[in-house]
Amino acid sequence: MKHLQSLGWAAVAGLACACGTSGGADRPANTGGAAGTAGAAGADASASGGAGGGGTTDSGPPLGDLVGPEPGLKLALFGDQGNNANSRALLKLIVDQGADAVVHLGDFDYADDPVAWGALMAELGDIPWLAVVGNHDTDAWTGYREVIDQQLAKFTAATCTGEPGVQHACTFRGVHVMLSGIGLMGTGHEAFLEGQLASSKHVWRLCGWHLNQRDMQLGDKGDETGWDVHEVCQARGGIIVNGHEHSYGRTLTLTDVGNSASGHGATGPWDELRVALGSTYLIVSGAGGQSLRMYDAAEHDDDTWWAGGYARDVRIDDGVRTDGLNLPAAGVVFLELGVDGNPRKARGKYQLVDGSVVDEWTTYVDTTGFSGG
Repeated sequence: MKHLQSLGWAAVAGLACACGTSGGADRPANTGGAAGTAGAAGADASASGGAGGGGTTDSGPPLGDLVGPEPGLKLALFGDQGNNANSRALLKLIVDQGADAVVHLGDFDYADDPVAWGALMAELGDIPWLAVVGNHDTDAWTGYREVIDQQLAKFTAATCTGEPGVQHACTFRGVHVMLSGIGLMGTGHEAFLEGQLASSKHVWRLCGWHLNQRDMQLGDKGDETGWDVHEVCQARGGIIVNGHEHSYGRTLTLTDVGNSASGHGATGPWDELRVALGSTYLIVSGAGGQSLRMYDAAEHDDDTWWAGGYARDVRIDDGVRTDGLNLPAAGVVFLELGVDGNPRKARGKYQLVDGSVVDEWTTYVDTTGFSGG
C-alpha cells in the first residue's frame, strides 16, 4: 500500500538517496547531497517560535493551530527490558537524566510475571509511562494489561483513546504517541494509525510498535509487520520507534520506506534528520536490559540507510561500521523536544547505563500540510 505523499519540503521532492556507498569501514561521510543540504535550509526556515503558536522567532512563522511540545520535554524510549541488574540500571539512568515520560516498546520481564514487572517499573517513581505489547508478553497479557491500566490511571496529563498496549494513542504535554500491537494482537493497525495521524494537530508524532522488518534492524529478524504501517507513518510525518531486536539502530532520513532498491529513500546528513509529510526516520531501541545481540553482517553490510548503531560486536557512527566487543549491554533513547526555543526542533541521543553517549542527532519537523498548519 503506497500512500500519496505530499512532501512538505522541496528538497525531499526528488526522493534522492545521498547515502554513500554500501556499508563498511571505507564508507565515505554522507554529504547530504541536494536533498540533504537544501532540506537543512528549508527546515530551519520553517521552524517556529512558541509552542501553540503564540508568537514568532527569527526561525519562522508561528504554529497557528498546531500544538507544539512543552519546551524541553524529554522522552525515554526502550524495549526488551528483562528483570536484572541492567534493567534496573537503565531505569535509574532514566530517572537521573530527568525524563518526563517513558515509552516502553514491548517485551517486559521475560518471565510472565506482571506483579514483578510492575514492581520493577515502579522504580521510575513519579515518571509516567506508556507501553505496547511485545512477543514475550502475550501469554500473560491480562496481568500485564492490569499493570498498564493502573499506570494510566495515574497519568492524568495524558488524553488517551483505544486499547492500551494494542491500539492506543495518547497526547500529553504537546506530543502525540501512537502504539500498535501489529503482528501480535489486534487488527486494522494501519487504519488506526492513519486515522490518528490524519487528525493530529501535533508537531511531534511518534509511531511505536514492537516487531521489525528485516531491513529495519541490525540483527537476524525477518519481516514481521509488513511495510504498510511504516508507509502510513512516513506519509503523515510520524517518527517510527521499535524494539524486538536486542540492539540499537538509527536510520538516516527516509523518504521511500519499504523500497529497498532505493535504499528506502535514505537521504540527508548523518546527524540532522528531517520529518515532514512523506519523510521520517526509524529507531530500534531494543537493548533495554535483557541482552545485547550480535550484528548480522551478511544481512546488513550492504545496507545504506543506517546512521548510527550499537550491537554486541559492532558500532555504527556516521554510517561507518567498527568491529569490537561492546559493553555495557543496556541503553536507552532520549528525545528532547522543543529545544533552543524552537518547537519544531529536537535533540536525540542513545545513552548507555554507564552514562556514555553512543549516538547524538538533531531532528527538524517541517509542518507544511500538517492538520491545522
